[in-house]
Parts: sequence; C-alpha cells; structure tokens
Amino acid sequence: MALETGTSSALPLGGGLGMALGNGHAYAATGTVLGLSLGTIALAVGGAILLIVGIKKLASSKKKVAKQK
Repeated sequence: MALETGTSSALPLGGGLGMALGNGHAYAATGTVLGLSLGTIALAVGGAILLIVGIKKLASSKKKVAKQK
C-alpha cells in the first residue's frame, strides 16, 4: 500500500531535499539559490565592465597628456 504525501518541488534539489521541504519551501530554496547565483554573476560582470571602462579612460587621458607636452 502506497502513501501519497502530496508534496513536490519546482526543481529537484538532490537527495530528496525538495520533497522534504514541501511545495512552498522548495520554491523558496530554489529561488534563493538561483537568485544568489545570478546576483553573483551580475556583480562580477558589472565589476569587469567598470574595470575595463576605467582602464580605457585612464589610457586615453595619458595619451592626451602626452600629446600636449
């Protein structure tokens, strides 16, 4: 005889963690993990873009100073 629990998860969280947490908690846990991952990637890309722009502006300002001399 099988017992139906009525719980599921948005994404399988490995080791039955999604089933143990239940519907709402599994969605929240998955959202948190995805949000932190995507947020970290966005910060890294944004930082890299700012670094590249800063280096280009620094290089162009050095060229202007060299031309003026």
